[in-house]
Amino acid sequence: MFTISVSQLRRVLWLDAASGVGLALAHLGFSDPLERWLGLPGTWLGVSGVIVLAAALFAGSMAARATPPRLGVRLLATGNLLWLAASAWVVWGSGLALTPWGEAWVLAQAVFVLLLAELQWWGSRPARHNLAAAAAVSVAR
Repeated sequence: MFTISVSQLRRVLWLDAASGVGLALAHLGFSDPLERWLGLPGTWLGVSGVIVLAAALFAGSMAARATPPRLGVRLLATGNLLWLAASAWVVWGSGLALTPWGEAWVLAQAVFVLLLAELQWWGSRPARHNLAAAAAVSVAR
């Protein structure tokens, strides 16, 4: 069973926050060139930039706490999984004429948020599960 500590969870949340701010700035600040390069409508880039910025601020607010709230981390992980689903729809179901770079851009984000969501979910598990896993590993040795 995989577990991560509170300090590791906080690092994951900081990574989510920092990468989200970077992505939001790219989508909001460079929507015209990104629209041409990626084949994503500028309006979509703007809306996604605002959504990602809100999620990044939420992730940062939880990362700043000594112990991030379990429910908040699970909410963020669920949002990341929804982003994954939306990304898959954009690439394979929306009918948009994405460029190869656009497909790569969207799918890279999807894989990254899947990793973040997985780490956040494991990090939000109640402490008793983490202790049971540690005990199982100790006994197995």
